[in-house]
Amino acid sequence: MLASSVLAVTRSAGATDELAPPETVSPYGASKARAEIAVRRWASESPSRRAVILRLAPVYGPDRRSNLIHFVTRVAAGRIALSGTGAARKSIVSRDNAAAALLHAATSAPPGVTVFNVADREAHSVRELAVAVARLTGAPPPRSVPLALARMAAPLLVADRAGVLAFDTGPGNVLLDEAAALVGLPPDAGGALAASGRVDAGRAARWRAH
Repeated sequence: MLASSVLAVTRSAGATDELAPPETVSPYGASKARAEIAVRRWASESPSRRAVILRLAPVYGPDRRSNLIHFVTRVAAGRIALSGTGAARKSIVSRDNAAAALLHAATSAPPGVTVFNVADREAHSVRELAVAVARLTGAPPPRSVPLALARMAAPLLVADRAGVLAFDTGPGNVLLDEAAALVGLPPDAGGALAASGRVDAGRAARWRAH
């Protein structure tokens, strides 16, 4: 039995099922995917072998130290701002439910390989989780930051943590990409679309004189 992670597979915009392709970009997710491949290979060597892969959502409960605890701590301290509306849903699983899934898998696995995504019955939005934590801890309600502004700030935060001193975040392009997405256009890779247009010399001159 392998206790894997939901990060072992590529996440989609909607719900992710057990048939999702393996993750290849995130180092952590890719390592989990490789472990699953090793288990499948082992099980395929004999028809009598049984293997169960449980892809656990982030586990919460007493004594758990995870990113979810970091999220709770920041909400409780009033030091969190949600990107956009916070409507994205996050699957999580309680420690008791994770243990029950492990016990069930250990005692009822059929021959071959069986894969289960393991999460609580209901997936709450990030805002719902933040509001619930704030209410239980007496913290102020979580604030929201417009999505476009959050995307501009993200490179700054990453650069600060990595000790980077010089970088170009391209804040104007962030807004342009956001506007393009609203009308169904992909980001202008390499500036190809921009290069195909022509400059409005009069308007450009007025902007430069401003």
